[in-house]
Amino acid sequence: MRTHKKCILPTFLILLTLVTGCTSLAVPVSTDERSIDLHTLYATLEKEHKNLYHQTSKEVFRAEYESALLSAPTLNEIDFYFTASRLAALAGDSHTSVSLTRELAQSLNVYPLQVGYVDGAWRLIVTERDQSFLLGNEILSINGVSFTEIVERARPLVSYDNEVWFRQRLSQMLNIAELYHYLGVVEHAGQALTITLDKQENYIVEPLTVEAFYQGEYSTLYDVKPRTAANPVYYRSLLLEQDSILFVQYNACASDSEYPIDQFIEETLQHIAKHQFKKVIVDLRYNGGGNSRLFEPMIKGLAALQKELNFSLDVLIGERTFSSAIMNAVQLKQRTEARLVGSETGGSVNHYGELKYFTLPNSSLVVHYSTKYFVMDKSHERGSLKPDLVIEASVDDLLNGVDTVVQAILGREDDQ
Repeated sequence: MRTHKKCILPTFLILLTLVTGCTSLAVPVSTDERSIDLHTLYATLEKEHKNLYHQTSKEVFRAEYESALLSAPTLNEIDFYFTASRLAALAGDSHTSVSLTRELAQSLNVYPLQVGYVDGAWRLIVTERDQSFLLGNEILSINGVSFTEIVERARPLVSYDNEVWFRQRLSQMLNIAELYHYLGVVEHAGQALTITLDKQENYIVEPLTVEAFYQGEYSTLYDVKPRTAANPVYYRSLLLEQDSILFVQYNACASDSEYPIDQFIEETLQHIAKHQFKKVIVDLRYNGGGNSRLFEPMIKGLAALQKELNFSLDVLIGERTFSSAIMNAVQLKQRTEARLVGSETGGSVNHYGELKYFTLPNSSLVVHYSTKYFVMDKSHERGSLKPDLVIEASVDDLLNGVDTVVQAILGREDDQ
């Protein structure tokens, strides 16, 4: 099958006066820029979000807003970003969040590492090249503070509606030196971290400027890639197991103008009909969403062909499966005889989405928010889509370039 490469672009003491009326918004008398931005954030979210208070009561949200106003005028740029993020995160909605400006991101100090939640623990997943032997080690503490405590201190800053997405989002922040200062782990953003690991001696790492960070050489837990690893195309297909299994990877709910998704779907379905595969695997593990409707013709075609040819269908899901990709996974489960395989998804089955955004007038921080609530399954409890067959990637497999999930499927002929 033909594929076309295209990159997926792989993140306050002031007086208050109350306005009477149904909303009773707190409006700052002060005209300082930070207070104006916080009021813009709060008032706009209350007006425009689909249901701002579905997770946090209006009274609690209002109290947090007023508390933030008290310290707003004294905050530097990055601490204001964290304060605004904390307020937006009260929505309990993965899509409602505050983004760093390019200028603010460029001003940060960052540690030459990345931390991720892998194989049941927080571990080093990126290190400097000469520290690659540390990859996969569990982090026990930093500067004497247990990593569990650091995670909980950071929790209010993260916009999420399930634990999987919380871990995903937090992972993207855990090399920012200013974050550790905000959380009280270091005295200043230029301070080194002393990281206590489970299988090695302490690892001491100094912060870098963003420019210096990007000039470094790094090793990752994912450097050895299996054929079925994440790939920089919107969609592709591979033949596995002596050409008896078709592997279809769908990495973004989008269409490549040079290889339109309708063409890909048509060719894939024709391929299945012609070769009569015993198994088809649809991989949604790396799909962060987009337009869910684009994949529906594939789902319809797979359902019809499965009835005709009686092949088994496995749908792979994981922590990076989000938004519209969740919708497609649920549709595959509902409309075909599919088995969901892998780990819990970063997106929630029933979730807020249909994003819009606005820009805070002084800080230029961009605030995204949800305008619609999607119900994919009324009977589903809150949170992630759970697989029928749970298979978690191990550290050893990742280091050795083994796709744990695919290999487990290929070794299971009983399809139980």
